[in-house]
Amino acid sequence: MSRPPYLRRFAAVMVVLGAVALEFRPTATERLPLAAVDLPAGATVTEDDVRWVDVSESMGEPVDLPIELTRKVPAGSPISVADVDPASIDVPADWLRIELEVPVATQNGATVVAVLSQSRFDRPANGVVTQAPASIGFDAVTAMVAFPPSDAVAVAHALADGSVTVLLGR
Repeated sequence: MSRPPYLRRFAAVMVVLGAVALEFRPTATERLPLAAVDLPAGATVTEDDVRWVDVSESMGEPVDLPIELTRKVPAGSPISVADVDPASIDVPADWLRIELEVPVATQNGATVVAVLSQSRFDRPANGVVTQAPASIGFDAVTAMVAFPPSDAVAVAHALADGSVTVLLGR
C-alpha cells in the first residue's frame, strides 16, 4: 500500500487559493468623467454635464470639476487634462505662431492647412492651432496657429497681402 499524495493535494489547494486571491484582489481605480452631452469649447463643465466611470490608474492625470474646456468634447468622450489645458498643445520650440482667420469649427489643437495664393510658395503650409479660436465679430474667428519656420514667413507675407485661406485637416 502506498502513501496518499498529500503534497499534490496541498499544491492543488494552494493553486486554487492563489487563483481566488488574484481574482478578488482589490484593484486601484480612479473615476474618469465622460461627457454626457456635446460640450463646446469654453464651456464650464460641472457634475451635471458628465457621467463617471471607474478606470485603472494608468489613464492619466485626473481632472477636478468644475473646469473650463479649451476644446470641443463630443458626448461619450472622456474629459482629460488635454481638454482643459491650453498649454498641452505640443509643437516644436522653433515653430512660429501667427494669428489667422480660421473656420468657425476650428478647435484648439486642430491641424490646419494654409493655402497661399501668391506664387512665392509652391505648396500649402501645414500648421497647428495653439490657442483657442476667438470671435472677432461679424462671424469671423481668429486663432493662433503655429507653423514650421520655413513656412511661417511665407504665411506672414500672404497674410499681409490678404491672400491666405485656412482649411481644416491635413
